[in-house]
Amino acid sequence: MNWLHCMWGIGASAAGMASLFYAGITVGRALGGFLTMRFDDPTMIRIGQCVLLMLVMRSLLAAIAQHDELEAVI
Repeated sequence: MNWLHCMWGIGASAAGMASLFYAGITVGRALGGFLTMRFDDPTMIRIGQCVLLMLVMRSLLAAIAQHDELEAVI
């Protein structure tokens, strides 16, 4: 985070989010690697699809909630 902030002038908050992004990728790949020892390929694909669907639904619900909050202010 410090290197991004000092060398490239990126804000500390944005640099922290970038660090969390790459940490999430690393943890996800490690978890996926361990899961492949237990499940076969079609099951792993279904797990990935279910996780993706849950994240899309969460994003949509957050967008709807934010939209409702904005309407209440206006």
